[in-house]
Order: sequence, then structure tokens, then C-alpha cells
Amino acid sequence: MGPYTEDLYKGQREGSRRSAEEITAVLERIGPFTQVLPESLVELAHQVRAVLIEDIPGSFVECGVWRGGACFLMAELLRLAGVTDRKVWGIDSFEGLPPPQEIDGPAALAYGRNTASPAYLDNCFASLEEVQGIAERLGLTAYTEFVKGWFADALPVHRERLGAIAILRIDADWYSSVRSCLEHLYDQVVTGGMVILDDYYTYDGCAAAVHEFLGQRRLNHRIEGVVCQSKWGAHSCQTAVFRKGRTWKHMKKKLVKRRLIDDLHPLGR
Repeated sequence: MGPYTEDLYKGQREGSRRSAEEITAVLERIGPFTQVLPESLVELAHQVRAVLIEDIPGSFVECGVWRGGACFLMAELLRLAGVTDRKVWGIDSFEGLPPPQEIDGPAALAYGRNTASPAYLDNCFASLEEVQGIAERLGLTAYTEFVKGWFADALPVHRERLGAIAILRIDADWYSSVRSCLEHLYDQVVTGGMVILDDYYTYDGCAAAVHEFLGQRRLNHRIEGVVCQSKWGAHSCQTAVFRKGRTWKHMKKKLVKRRLIDDLHPLGR
């Protein structure tokens, strides 16, 4: 694996401030190219670092790229760590989203109808050429590879190229897309690896696909809410994750206790 080991990171134990500043700088670089909220991006940065510190093998894969921001965050962290034997794969239609179906729920159907909304973002369209151009401008071409195609078509063809997966980030919105990603890539996620579910709390179809897949496989993974808040009796989370092994929260707590990652939000929010 690359040089991003505990020995390298020991030099940063006294530097939680340095780590926070580094993550903040990365967020500023990739911010224009993502819709993911900063708090969830910080958590993703912690997850990438945890994988590297724990030497969990495999590539980083994102299904549902848009303009590539989350991919570029992972790639930038690889670059900063001097890791050269891993890659970030971004898989997307690069033609926008397919139409939502009834199973995807009212919020998804409303999104599909409200094409005039600023949040519609041209149906989340970004071309492959645009994203590759951004990677080049950021100096991250060597750390990224993008695959164009609808998940049901592209994943069976390209999954062998992906190899073992340490982090699978699914930002695929709808039931059919999320289900395709799990069906084709779950088995390549290594022991200790993580599956991140961007839309689990946003769209009904994503949650339905996850529970259906885990239930049919009789898998007992614990789904964890990430970046959760409780306010006035309401409890909300931004993303969800499950891990092949002990939970992400257990892993993070261990690394925070060893002062190998910082549990503070670098933006102070």
C-alpha cells in the first residue's frame, strides 16, 4: 500500500488543527463541483483517511458523479497522502438522471416535475468531457478514472476493472439505480470496507433498495446515520453508511481516541 500509515500520521497527532486546515483547503478546491453538504464531505474525508490508516485494501468507487466533487475529494486526499497504488473510479451516465418511479416516493416525483427549480440543475447533467476537464485542472487525472454508462449496463462490463473496493459511495438517487449498484458491486467491497448511501434519508426508493437487498441476502449490516442532528425533538441525518465488519462509528471512535483522526468539524459548524 501507499505510505499513508500510522507511522506517517503520528507526526500529525499534535496537529488536529493542521488536519482541519488541510480538509478545509480540500473542500474549498472541490466545493464548486459537488452538491454534497460540507459536513458529509468532512465525514467522507475521515472515512478515506481511516481506510488508509487501517490499510484496508481496495479502490474508491462513486456511483453517481455529477461534476465529480466527491470523487475529487477522495482523489485529493490520495494525492496529499502520496498514495499511488489506488484509484478513484467515478461511474455515471453523464446524461443526467433517469425518470423517478412511484417507488422512489413523493420527493423524487416532485423533483422530476419541478424542472424550473434551481435544485433541478438540468436533471443533474454534466458531461464526461466536463468532468474530465475539471480533473485535469485540479491536477487529479492520474488519481481518477471515469466510466460512462447507465449502471445496469456499465457495471457488469467494468466491475472487474474496479477490483477490490474499500469505499463504495452510492449517490444514485432512485430505487433501480441504487439496487443495480448494490447487486453488481457489493461483493467486491472488502472486509472492513464501507458502503456510503447518499440518498438514504432523502428518497424513499433508495431506502427501499437498500433494505430489500440486505434482506434478500440476509445480511445483518447496521445502517448508521452520518452527520446527525437533533433539534426540537426532531432527528435528521444527511447520509447513511454500513460497513463490512464492526461499525464505522466504532472504527472512528477508535481512531479519534488514538488521535489519528479529528472528530471536530473543521468549518466550525
